[in-house]
Amino acid sequence: MRSFCHQTGPSPWSNWITNHGTKARDKFKIFPSQSVLKEGSNVMFCCVAPVGVNITSITLRDIPYPLLNIGDGVKAILVSNLAIPTNLIKILSVTCTDSAGKTSSVGKFVSFPPQKPRNLSCTTSDMINIRCSWDPGRKRDQYDRNNQTQTLHIE
Repeated sequence: MRSFCHQTGPSPWSNWITNHGTKARDKFKIFPSQSVLKEGSNVMFCCVAPVGVNITSITLRDIPYPLLNIGDGVKAILVSNLAIPTNLIKILSVTCTDSAGKTSSVGKFVSFPPQKPRNLSCTTSDMINIRCSWDPGRKRDQYDRNNQTQTLHIE
């Protein structure tokens, strides 16, 4: 990475490197790699096939989507307004299929970011111990994999 902000020349950070992408060796690579995706986002799911293999379909929840040709051995689908699945386990299955009929699947969870706390109130009776409560907003499903921690900073 380099930084050019307020400088006349490149900074002493790393040198420029061209990223030629990734190549799959013996099985598909499926992106995005993160396991929790944001509800309401537009997501492009990409399948990178091993050399010499063509991707013939990509499905999301067993529903085929139109393929987008990204480059040599790479196909993708675009999913708009990603929704949290309604089944018990909130997981999306993304499956890539090649011309030989081989498949590879990954599971992606869909969740939502933390909500801004509402109705925050704190009380103390001894100026040492404080008890705070708030409405955290939208309730999470019990199987939601998007673990969240809330921290209260007191000054």
